[in-house]
Amino acid sequence: MNNEYCVILEWSYTPTNYFEEPVVVSCEGGEIRIEEGTATARLEPKFYDAEHRTREELHEIVRRYFKAEQVMTHQVFTLEKPSVTKVHADGGRESTVFVDTVTLTMSTSSVDVVIIKANGTIVDTKKERLDRKRKFREACQQLRHDLVLRRMLASYGAAVKDPEDEFIHLYEIWEALKVRFDPRGKKPQKACEILGVDVTAGRRFESLTNDRRLRQSRHRGQHLDELRPATEKELGDARGLALEFIEGYVRWLNRERGV
Repeated sequence: MNNEYCVILEWSYTPTNYFEEPVVVSCEGGEIRIEEGTATARLEPKFYDAEHRTREELHEIVRRYFKAEQVMTHQVFTLEKPSVTKVHADGGRESTVFVDTVTLTMSTSSVDVVIIKANGTIVDTKKERLDRKRKFREACQQLRHDLVLRRMLASYGAAVKDPEDEFIHLYEIWEALKVRFDPRGKKPQKACEILGVDVTAGRRFESLTNDRRLRQSRHRGQHLDELRPATEKELGDARGLALEFIEGYVRWLNRERGV
């Protein structure tokens, strides 16, 4: 670090266990560490500009990791904008605090299972889940400039934030893929074929999100009787299929990149 001072940015977030493991992100001039309710970036001073543009850039990096994690967990989080502290060699500090918060809603939980097969092979579902999340977060960061992926992540976030209209927002993910791979709309299941997703998944997703009997449905206005809320299974199925579509698209983008 520069012998004059270093720059520390700190974000607070809830819940403090939003990530199941510490997340370490490399950035120009330092790194960001996310764990236990705090994200901390430590930078060499030459990489932090006086107008705080670096702060906004780093906030977007951190936010993308939270948005990617949200697709995997459907979990509520709040993320504050970071404070900025310049630490001088003599121990003196100059701090700047910015007040605003990003809040996204809805919550779920996960269960870990360790399976020992007859041949002695151990299947650790927690390890598999953490690996899957880690790869997905990193891929979303690498592919951050892809407009379709950005739209799908935004739509998923909207579905979490607005549960009354959840299926409307989730359908936007499927719609974005259909337009991406079949702009003229002549082959509605083409996206599944290209992404390597079972075509029945697309049909099941459309059936769920368009069920006019459901309160969250895209077509609820067409049902004249009383609407019913989607069951936990129906919600879980729709979210799981949306995740499958997004992950399939990420894999396809990586194949296109030769990764």
